[in-house]
Order: sequence, then structure tokens, then C-alpha cells
Amino acid sequence: MSTRATITVADRHDSFDIYQHHDGYPDGPHGLVRHIAMARRLAWDLPRFEAADFAAAIIAALKDRGGSTYLTKDATDHDGAEPAALVRRPLLAPDCALLPRQSRPL
Repeated sequence: MSTRATITVADRHDSFDIYQHHDGYPDGPHGLVRHIAMARRLAWDLPRFEAADFAAAIIAALKDRGGSTYLTKDATDHDGAEPAALVRRPLLAPDCALLPRQSRPL
């Protein structure tokens, strides 16, 4: 069984949905919060934030094999995948935490 999840990365102009087929739980050594924080080093330095750039950084931080992590047209297309995180610039400010949305094992 795997913990599937979706991550939405949004700014004022764009929104991107990412599907994570496994390890979609928020916390722990392989959790999404840790990987999203790791993605910060692959994206523009704050305060610059572009959804397309940060979505690519998250995929780079998460992807470990074919089919594990990818862009998707609509997060709701994946039966059983829970919305795990919504990433916007205010959540990435140094004095703010990343706040994952609900995720459940499947």
C-alpha cells in the first residue's frame, strides 16, 4: 500500500498540481514537508516566487523513479490521492512553516 497525495503550487498567475504516488504522508524522514523544504534550495531565492519554478523544484526533490512523481492536469483525477499540501509564497517565508493539508494512507 502507498500513501498517495497531491501538492498544489500556486502564485497570482499560475497553479500547478503534482501527483505523488508513494510517501505522500506529511511528516517523517520521507514526508512531504521535508521534501518541500528541500525544494527551496532548487528554486529562486525568496522573496522571488514563481509557481512553475517551485513546482519543478518539488518534483526534482521528490522524483526517485518513473511514475513516482509528476505534474498532473487536475489533482482530482487521482482516485484516492488526498490533497496533501498547498504551497504559496507566504508559506515559504522564513518565519512561516509549511502547513500540509490532510493526507491519509491508502
